[in-house]
Amino acid sequence: MNQRGAIAIGLAVAAGLAGYVDGAWAQMSIQRVSVASDGTQGDGGSYNAALSGDGRYVAFYSNATNLVAGDTNTLSDIFIHDQVTGATERVNLNSSGEQATGGQSGVPSLSWDGRYVVFESDATNLVAGDTNTSKDIFVRDRIAGSTERVNVSSEEIQANNYSYSPSISGDGRYAAFYSYATNLAVGDVDGIGDIFIRDRTSGTTELISIATDDLTKGNNSSYDPSVSGDGRYVAFSSDATNLVAGDSNLSTDIFVRDRTAGTTELASVSSEEVQGNSNSRDPRISLDGRYIVFVSEADNLVTDDTNIASDVFVRDLQAGTTERVSIGDGEEEGDTTNTWGYGGGISSDGRYVVFSSDSTNLVANDTNSLSDIFRRDRTAGETVRVNLSSTGAQTTDGFSYGNPAISGNGMVMAFVNGSTTLVPNDTNNADDVFVVTFSSPQFPWIMFNPVLTGKGEK
Repeated sequence: MNQRGAIAIGLAVAAGLAGYVDGAWAQMSIQRVSVASDGTQGDGGSYNAALSGDGRYVAFYSNATNLVAGDTNTLSDIFIHDQVTGATERVNLNSSGEQATGGQSGVPSLSWDGRYVVFESDATNLVAGDTNTSKDIFVRDRIAGSTERVNVSSEEIQANNYSYSPSISGDGRYAAFYSYATNLAVGDVDGIGDIFIRDRTSGTTELISIATDDLTKGNNSSYDPSVSGDGRYVAFSSDATNLVAGDSNLSTDIFVRDRTAGTTELASVSSEEVQGNSNSRDPRISLDGRYIVFVSEADNLVTDDTNIASDVFVRDLQAGTTERVSIGDGEEEGDTTNTWGYGGGISSDGRYVVFSSDSTNLVANDTNSLSDIFRRDRTAGETVRVNLSSTGAQTTDGFSYGNPAISGNGMVMAFVNGSTTLVPNDTNNADDVFVVTFSSPQFPWIMFNPVLTGKGEK
């Protein structure tokens, strides 16, 4: 464990022994990870936190110029911080190790072991022959030191329009993304945003936003893909009305494509299979593809949804049930201050969900009037706030936003926050990426695998 991690744990334990009454917080440590390898804080904002499956590696993009040596491109770059060694590396490089030029990079997603990172970029020098003047999707192999472009057709033709929002499978083989390109798959000529998946092993690209008949493509835009660990399942948002029969709600919905069975299923439905009566977004799929966490403004997905606010739900595709998770320990729903919440992630077994919310009644003593990060334990029925300082205090000078990330076992969470009070010596006046680690009798202080082998208060 690195020195900063040990310090964070020491602070948490010491504060707990000093008599802080909240047992959940006493099990948590926090550290800032958008820092250089020597601990120097970034001189610019950092965003879009992503985690490897074991929580060891944290990816993010940053406008900072001092996180690694030789960062002179004045562009946002992709970085990975190793919580064991404390090292920070830049990964939006070409295969010769040269930094990106010609455009910004962002929205990283990590494979389970942290070896592969997928990201979007406007850079023009990450691969040879990049002449489409569009945002592309790239995968960096951190061990091989190689970078490849994945938003290409099965014939290796580059996309003729922009591509966004990548998600990589746990094994790093598959990369899903959405694109307005019309030359990535046969029959896609309408210019509507669609979901695609690239098989990096076979070199093939497949259209995902299609109906079960494998012929009918979405008649409106699809976006925000999330791919399961083995690449079989892809969850996504869509405005299309023809992906499943009976889609008559005129709202954005959540769908899941089973690539093996060739089926497309509506996931933003109630346990009685009633479609949501308002928009749903931000899907994230569990490692095995069983659970989907998403945000919805619909008030008919569960009973007693009366808060007139966006909520976070989990759909169990196997059991056919839908559960609201943006609730307090007593099952109370978030108050109406929650005008905009973000689903973040779900643990491998579906037990833990991390999300951000403006609600003030999910935990006691939430008086900061800011969006916070929460973790819901679906088994224990417990909700805790995780964006607390190393002394257990809530933030008062910066809010949390965007999609937080969670590790496979649900014990490590990463998020973005603009507060200067979460850790000592935060003086950069910029958004930073933080990691909170939980401990419990079942999960003693996280000990990461030291070898790269293969995402509070009550």
